[in-house]
Amino acid sequence: MGSNNSVNINGHGNHISSFSRARRAGSTSTCVSYSDSVKEFEVGDLVEVTLFVPERGRGLNIGFLAGIDKREDDIALLISADFFTKQLNFYARKGQRWDTLQTSEKFPFEQGGKGVIQIKYMGSHNQVSVNGQEIANLKHRVDPNSVQTIFVESDVRVERIDYRPFKERQ
Repeated sequence: MGSNNSVNINGHGNHISSFSRARRAGSTSTCVSYSDSVKEFEVGDLVEVTLFVPERGRGLNIGFLAGIDKREDDIALLISADFFTKQLNFYARKGQRWDTLQTSEKFPFEQGGKGVIQIKYMGSHNQVSVNGQEIANLKHRVDPNSVQTIFVESDVRVERIDYRPFKERQ
């Protein structure tokens, strides 16, 4: 954990390792199954991604996929950050149709710094925060309970992916 060669999910005592990894032009693509860790979201449940952005980091995509094929399956939420243009966008794909859910006015990432992305399930929507700063409230287009896989495409170093149920944080 903490290296550029591993991504782990911790939730309900489960430790699930990366099952797919590829490199493309300096970036890394990782897919991680979490359907065994997250049985069903309840209001207040949280998925937290901790990462490090290198000095010359270009971008980041984190997707919550309803299946295992990122080219075909629905994507409940795609977080896309471009470190050069300082744009942070949120997308969803249902039935091969993409929608831009929101573009953030804030860009809370710093090259050469750590980032913590929190996605909190709020029932009718997800609340997204980065480094403790609320960035977006996004209505669901795809049922969050259908998510089976998280994929990360980036040249950042993902240190942890945690699922933290609300009832365990009280």
